[in-house]
Amino acid sequence: MKLSDVEGRIGDADLFLVQGRRLHSRLIRFYTQSQWSHACMAMWVETVGGRFLTVMEAKEGSGVQPYPLKRLLGLGYKVDWFRLTDPGIDRGAMVRAALEEWGDQYASVWQLLRSFSLIGKRLADFMGWPTRVSGSGFFCSWFYVHKLLTFGKYRHDPDEELVPEQMSPGDLVRLPCLQYSGTLVGL
Repeated sequence: MKLSDVEGRIGDADLFLVQGRRLHSRLIRFYTQSQWSHACMAMWVETVGGRFLTVMEAKEGSGVQPYPLKRLLGLGYKVDWFRLTDPGIDRGAMVRAALEEWGDQYASVWQLLRSFSLIGKRLADFMGWPTRVSGSGFFCSWFYVHKLLTFGKYRHDPDEELVPEQMSPGDLVRLPCLQYSGTLVGL
């Protein structure tokens, strides 16, 4: 679906899952067993000239940053849009919390190995090591789930264990508060 046809229906804190094509994206997809390599949050930005749609993301090499959605689509990646459907979620609080972390670092490589490396994860679980290794920083899906749980006040099923630092982009689609709305293409 063309972004220009649906842009007005995209809300703050909706989720975009990206299927990158570069080597690191393919490695992420392999290790997480997900069809997506990146997750980012919709965020409308108001300027003197109007509003425009950006994504707030935690990205390797850059940390937490906003990025124009149109530019992301212009790179030719497959971008799937998931609407946040739970009316009880505080979208504004999620966006404000994301903005307060603008410029923070990306999660350490040790956190990624702990969360997604099959041997590292199994060994750490066996040894009883904590799931959170990094003192600070997020990777993309962790960033989104942290905002959803901590600031959006998402109330999930108590039988459903959510460990944000161990959730891959593909794990996010299992959250019942998100509904697939289509694959976006540029203008």
